Amino acid sequence: MLNNKLNNNISFQFPRHLRHGEQGCLQNDSCPPPGGPLTEYRNKATFDWKRLKIYIEGETACKRMQELYSSLLSNAEFNCDHDELSTDQLLHRNYRRYKSTFKIIPAFQDRLKIIQESFRDFRTLIMIDCGLFLKRSLSCEIPSHLLYTAKRDTTEDIKKLAEGKFHCCMALTEVGHGSNLLALQTSATYDKNYDSFVLQTPSIEAWKCWAGNLGTCATHAMVLAQLYTPDGNCHGLHWFFTPIRDPRTMQPYPGVLVGNMGKKIGFNSLDNGFMAFTDYHIPRKALINNISDVMPDGKYITTEPNPRKRFAAVASNLNYTRLGVVMLSVTCLKKGIVIAIRYAAVRKQFGPTSTSAETTLLEYPLHQWRLMPYLSACFVLGVTMDSFINKKLDYYNKLYSSKNSEPMGSTLASLYLMTISLKAISTTTVRDGLQQARECCGGHGYLKCTAGIGDLRNDSDSFLTLEGDNNVLLLQINKLLIGAYQKKMEGKDIEIEFGLHDFLNNMNQTLKTKCDNTNNLTSPRGILEAYNWLICYLLAETLSKLNQEIETGSSIIDAFNTTHTYHGKSLAIVFSEFLIIRCYFDVLTTNQPPKDCAPVLLDLGMLYAFWSLERHLIYFCKGNYFPANSGIEAIRNNVSTLCLRIKNESIALVDAIAPPDEILNSVLGSSDGQIYKRLVSYFLTGGKNLQRPHWWKEMLPESIMMSSNL
Repeated sequence: MLNNKLNNNISFQFPRHLRHGEQGCLQNDSCPPPGGPLTEYRNKATFDWKRLKIYIEGETACKRMQELYSSLLSNAEFNCDHDELSTDQLLHRNYRRYKSTFKIIPAFQDRLKIIQESFRDFRTLIMIDCGLFLKRSLSCEIPSHLLYTAKRDTTEDIKKLAEGKFHCCMALTEVGHGSNLLALQTSATYDKNYDSFVLQTPSIEAWKCWAGNLGTCATHAMVLAQLYTPDGNCHGLHWFFTPIRDPRTMQPYPGVLVGNMGKKIGFNSLDNGFMAFTDYHIPRKALINNISDVMPDGKYITTEPNPRKRFAAVASNLNYTRLGVVMLSVTCLKKGIVIAIRYAAVRKQFGPTSTSAETTLLEYPLHQWRLMPYLSACFVLGVTMDSFINKKLDYYNKLYSSKNSEPMGSTLASLYLMTISLKAISTTTVRDGLQQARECCGGHGYLKCTAGIGDLRNDSDSFLTLEGDNNVLLLQINKLLIGAYQKKMEGKDIEIEFGLHDFLNNMNQTLKTKCDNTNNLTSPRGILEAYNWLICYLLAETLSKLNQEIETGSSIIDAFNTTHTYHGKSLAIVFSEFLIIRCYFDVLTTNQPPKDCAPVLLDLGMLYAFWSLERHLIYFCKGNYFPANSGIEAIRNNVSTLCLRIKNESIALVDAIAPPDEILNSVLGSSDGQIYKRLVSYFLTGGKNLQRPHWWKEMLPESIMMSSNL
């Protein structure tokens, strides 16, 4: 969280075990590692990394993070080692850690603190294990947030979740349907004779699956199901707080089939499960009745008669979990980039001549080009994420302070658009960034236990489809933008906030604008003007192609799908990048950074912007936005120049975002830079590295049966 009340003379002390040169990598500037391999680059920094950290995260959040790291590192459950664990051992360890988190991060029983404090505190859990963050938030905070929205008294349920007596999960996805929520088949039919809903799984396609925490641990599930009343009418999807296992025996209740899905590519510390219902009765009060309810006589009542808006309100709860995915992505990217850049500052390869000293990887322009943009992404996406979280908190403050807790349409629509935009971009960025980080660490980066990047990469791969497939989200953004344009042309009001559709106000004039001087690109204003033109250009191209498809007889749906591949998808990506970049520069303008930090923060934003724009050069050329091909050279030259400039700041920058060494848990990314000593130490002490295999007798000559024609 950004803090605009910064004191350039802040000198709070880090806990002793977190000071640089001892065990942690949140170093105190008075005690750098003497003579360490990273000292040269640390001395090149033009800013105080502590002031930068406080500016980015806020002084209160920084102090809180120190406290949490100190508590975590003093608890044996959170010891990070390099031992290879079985899936069952991973699940067991994660559950033990989950229980221990309540001693360190108490469960909040205030609905605003659930959001505000959990987004701040849970970043430390992600640094340890993504699965730990998901287990805690899925089991307690997310369902508690939903329970708070109900109009019935849910105090007891929330209390039991907070005390760890109940463990919850979110049961949305089904075997046959994921992104298309409207097609979910699980039904909840009200039976007025028993004053209960009957949950039914009508087919194998309707089996709930992929629910995190469901496989072995959940006693309850937030089930998303189609609500039917006794008259046979379906009223759409609703949430039901459903008991599924007896908390005293952990056996499923009759009518519930539930189990673990098995080993996955990553995230094996989280038990993803499947579930099916057979005539399973749950009490009427299980319905989360924030906007709709069913009376004892079976009558359905709602404060939102419009089915589409009602569905939007029900689905809006996913904004919370999607922001969680963004937080996962940004945090994983930070860990991977910290490791890769520290490694690059130590590792040497080749030299100008055969007799000269070898050159550090970080000095090679190609290596800078591979890593510096992702370092900039860590900061840009992180700042933007915090800004979006603040907007989300403002929304809930207004919502909960009003007399009726009903979603506010325009704000909700705006938050939805912003959230899916950030989710799509951040998860794609972490996928590519961690792959680049792995490759930049060479062969050593392929070591599973010691490098740390492989597990990050495997875990984060799921983010691309978690809480909405990115391709589907981009299609939704495309449709929302075209829908807004059509409303604008028809003179209708567009229910949107935060200036998300400002580009529509002067679209025709914008398309006539050209960038006659590429020097204009060297400021945030020039960058945003280029993006504004690009959005308008791609929207016009998409609309033109869409109309062509419709004129040739395609249905609107088919036309959208056909157009999206080469037009609409690019429009959605560019629009999302624009929101992120604009938000970042807005924050720097609104909350002035400390003088020594302002230049590097501006450079990070400009690098991220140029790097993003470079992917869209073809459209600038097609639209003749730049004179001749000058824009191509200008954008690429700026990327190279900024990569070179940020290179000297890079070690101090990663120091500002890195967790303690014990939590980073990577021999390649240690804050002391002693990668070779740590690597060899692992060779000699790790696991059974020096032991012969238990089947060594099979390798003896007398045990080898060989046939020969000789």
